[in-house]
Amino acid sequence: MRAFRLTAPHETELTITSQPEPGPGEVLVKVGAAGVCHSDLHIIDAPANAGFPMPLTLGHENAGWVEAVGPDVTGWGRGEPVALYGISGCGQCRACLLGRENACQVNRIGGPGFTRDGGMAEYVSVPAKQLVPIGDLDVALAAPLTDAGLTPYHAIELSRDLLRPGATCVVIGVGGLGHMAVQILAATTATRIVAVDVKDEALALAKQIGAHAGIRSDDDAAAQIRALVGRSPGGVEVVLDFVCATPTLTLGASIVATGGRLTLLGLGGGSLTLAPNAAGWAGIPVETQVVMPFYGSRGELREVIALAQAGLISPHIERFPLGNAPVAYERLQAVTDRDRRIESDAMNTPVLSGIIVSVLATTLFVLPLAIVCLVLVFVPTAHLAALRRFLTHRTAPEVETPTFTDVHGVPARVAADQHPDDDPGTSNGPAVVFRRPRLGYFVIETAQVERARLLVEMFLQRETKRWRLDGSTGNRRAIGRVPKSAVLPSTLLYLVRFRRNSEPDTLRDRLKSIGESSDFTVRLECANDDHIARSA
Repeated sequence: MRAFRLTAPHETELTITSQPEPGPGEVLVKVGAAGVCHSDLHIIDAPANAGFPMPLTLGHENAGWVEAVGPDVTGWGRGEPVALYGISGCGQCRACLLGRENACQVNRIGGPGFTRDGGMAEYVSVPAKQLVPIGDLDVALAAPLTDAGLTPYHAIELSRDLLRPGATCVVIGVGGLGHMAVQILAATTATRIVAVDVKDEALALAKQIGAHAGIRSDDDAAAQIRALVGRSPGGVEVVLDFVCATPTLTLGASIVATGGRLTLLGLGGGSLTLAPNAAGWAGIPVETQVVMPFYGSRGELREVIALAQAGLISPHIERFPLGNAPVAYERLQAVTDRDRRIESDAMNTPVLSGIIVSVLATTLFVLPLAIVCLVLVFVPTAHLAALRRFLTHRTAPEVETPTFTDVHGVPARVAADQHPDDDPGTSNGPAVVFRRPRLGYFVIETAQVERARLLVEMFLQRETKRWRLDGSTGNRRAIGRVPKSAVLPSTLLYLVRFRRNSEPDTLRDRLKSIGESSDFTVRLECANDDHIARSA
């Protein structure tokens, strides 16, 4: 019989091989269709020590008709149409006994096309327990359902508790598995479905088969999704990432809601750094789960087949004869390579640009830093002080700020809701003139002091490249530099040193965002060394 086989790492061939004989407990299936899956490319590209036997007939998405049964097999007749469940567990561990062979705790990933000959051939022999009847369903449609339909269905089943009416699910990557996920969500939930892809035609398909919105995967994707679901700590209840490149992982982490679920199903080779913290500003929000589903159970495959038999889902396929199997894999590889290039362009991360940026960074940062170090070593201190006064005078002219008012006895910046064009005559204190704003004095008012302290201090200490925590109410240095009248039981004080002039307002807005969800208010009292020194 003909078979498309992996003969060595990176080498495949359409060959003639012997027809398999069903052993005890096995069934010989005449293959009607076998799916070409992206996972096959990883098997083909795997090194020799990856654990895949060679030669190996590829094909783990299979459907056909029963041809013959082995010893001790009952219940199956010749010609009966079947789909083949693709995973073989040990059958003895707790997971297997519960019907979850995809989570077997004894065997590594195994089954036709993985650890034994698959269905990219005229016949395949499999254990009888892996057969699922498909009735009058077209075998060409049934074959991809065994993975491309089963895997997203299993992932969605894991998140049924979150996929309530009115919830939002984002599907990243509308490819073989992603377009099935959109259909399954549309058929089995009342969830708002948002599709994300780099290709306009994929987004058009997603809307055609049930997505409520389609968003192009680029630098604006997160903002567009946030416009639909609102800002953090809210967001997307379930993210299904069928790509799992670093940009899509970052996107998913930036849009998932507190208590949501980040579901990773792609083989894009990306990485996501998780930094657990109470404020939920790094990595993913608090109470968020990250799961990595694999395949699904035989029972779930029966349900997927039932959805297809009812006409609620249908894979979009392109048919090739077995003799053109090499052409089909070449097409799949070409699409994969194209999508990777598009992803790179969409996220603005070409390699050449990275090299140029590195050279510029070295020239513009490292060289001046070396000059400064030499100056500090060899130039007298008195001369440095004179140079500092000269540069301050030349580069930081005095600029009047918007209206200021007096709070706790110190000049304080106007409240955030007061427009800069408001009449300055309404101020209770003088307009303040200052040079380089380097220190900020923040007041946090709350009834839950310890909770606010934890959230704010963890956030301040993490963003060290933009600002630095210089003191707090529990630090004598800070207490000695701010007015004693401001130290109240329900008040926290923070002295922050900034790297740039614009950062005080940025930090104030970030702290306010934390405060809105944690019941505390934030005020920036001043942003100048001299004011803080005079108020002590």
